[in-house]
Order: sequence, then C-alpha cells, then structure tokens
Amino acid sequence: MRVSWLRDVLPVIESMVPHQPRLDGHELTRVLRWLRDAVDGTASAELAAVLDELTATLVSTAAGALVAELQLLGDGAPGEWSIRRMSRTRVQLRHSSRPQAPLHLNVQPDLDLALGTRCRGRRRREKLIVPVGANPDQVVNLMRLAAREVYPLHFGEGHGRYRGATVRTSAHAEAWDELREVVGVVGEFLGELRLLLRVRRSASRPTNPGVREAG
Repeated sequence: MRVSWLRDVLPVIESMVPHQPRLDGHELTRVLRWLRDAVDGTASAELAAVLDELTATLVSTAAGALVAELQLLGDGAPGEWSIRRMSRTRVQLRHSSRPQAPLHLNVQPDLDLALGTRCRGRRRREKLIVPVGANPDQVVNLMRLAAREVYPLHFGEGHGRYRGATVRTSAHAEAWDELREVVGVVGEFLGELRLLLRVRRSASRPTNPGVREAG
C-alpha cells in the first residue's frame, strides 16, 4: 500500500490540530501545506513571480556578460553581436554576419546555463554547459572560456576572420560583477530553488486520474 504525504498524512495531521495546536505551526505541516498548494496550483503567486524574475535575471545577466566578451574577442573584425530575448529562460545571441544561425543561451531546469550552437557542416547541435552551482569566480571563468569556444563552434574553420587580431584582456568588469552577484545568490539557495522549480513543473503536468499519487 502506497501512502501519500499530501493526500493521506497531511489530513491526519490537520485533524489533530484542534487537540494539539502546536502541530499547526510545525515546520513539517507548513512544508506539506505549501507542497499541496503547489500541486493543486494554488501556490503563492508572489513566489511564482519571484522564480520567474530570478530565471529571467540569470539568463539576461549571463547574456549581457557573454556578448560583451564576444565583442571584445571580435574587436577589429567584421560584424557585431546582439541579444534577442525569446522567452523568460532563453535568449538568442546573433552575429550580424550570420543572423540566420543564432546561438541559444538558456536556463536549464536545474538552473545551469546552456549555450547551444549548430556547427557549420554538421547536423548535430553542440552545447556548452556552465554549472551555476560552482563558485561565482569559477562561473565567470567558465563563461569566458565558453566565449572563446563560440567562434570555432559557430563559424567553423573560418572563425579567425571574425576574431580580433590582438588577444585582449577581458574588460567589462561591471557586467561580470553583476553576473557574480546573481550567480552568488542562486548558488547560495540552489538546492531550495531546484526543489521549488521541480514542484512547480510537477504541478503544471496533467495528472492521470487512474494513477494513485505517490507522496
């Protein structure tokens, strides 16, 4: 027999509250009530808005820093990079010489960042993953390395034409500092944020009435 924390255990706890008032404010009770509301689709709209804003801020901040680095690497070469927002969790990075083949930067379900591109002459899609759970300085270094990988991945053998003639020291400190700050917040609460997003995704999926819920 399978017992659900939300459908079986929580009602028993709530039935005991009149006789044991301390259960009403117990941490387990509060967590189970929040999860029930999330699964039922009645979770706090304010919390949902915060999660939306966080993922949007993460991807837009990462895109801004990445494009600044790409522009620096291509300084003096033809073309320039621009950003086009596609959704709350995804943006496109376009180079003016190949606007029809944009890069895709998006926030993964686990909040890691993924940079995808289609290599010239290949059918498979290449993807670079940057784990946001790492130290903020490591995330910045990985993003800078990803920027350097973009040119050969995106432009193929002729990528040298789009790279600047001089290897320059990374600039745009403000963009990277902003990314460090955002990644620092996400990393500090990464476990909790991943749990909230997982519950939210589960709540949005249609349920099969013939399958008993597992708690």
